[in-house]
Amino acid sequence: MKKRWIWAVLGCLAGAVALEQSTATATTLMALSLEQLARRADLVVRGTVRQSRSEWRGPLIYTVTAVEVAERLKGPSAPGPAGRTIEVAQLGGAVGRDAMPVAGAAELRPGEQVVLFLLRNRERTGEYYLAGMSQGKLGVAGDGAWLWAPTATLWDNGALREPTPRRVTRDALRAAVRGAR
Repeated sequence: MKKRWIWAVLGCLAGAVALEQSTATATTLMALSLEQLARRADLVVRGTVRQSRSEWRGPLIYTVTAVEVAERLKGPSAPGPAGRTIEVAQLGGAVGRDAMPVAGAAELRPGEQVVLFLLRNRERTGEYYLAGMSQGKLGVAGDGAWLWAPTATLWDNGALREPTPRRVTRDALRAAVRGAR
């Protein structure tokens, strides 16, 4: 009887350790159209990703990315003329040996040309968050079009669906942003 009890306790401990070691690998987002993103965004810019850094903010890791603004499509004049750099914060990243992956976060690579739909961080002046996580980023698709490719599962009209990349012309992008003002 004593051996059975010990094995039961060891089994429970092993299960608890296994659960503790697992990480969440999925994020589900409410699907947003370009028009909805544009309406929600405080600022929509076209720019170039410069560099990123990750930092602790309390118990969480954030990655802060500098983006050089080439054009402001929506929002206050705060970013100013082309060439001004803004900071975009996203939950997740790595600091030293500690990593905090977040499924659904957009990947912003240095040198990448992007259009970003941004929400103002009310606690840190001059810093923004992506509206709709990865949905708030469009990358260059080539031939003058933009590629809209969210990385999270989307909740769309009562059903879950995997995101599919979609090409967006510059005219369609501008029309969506103009319609949201």
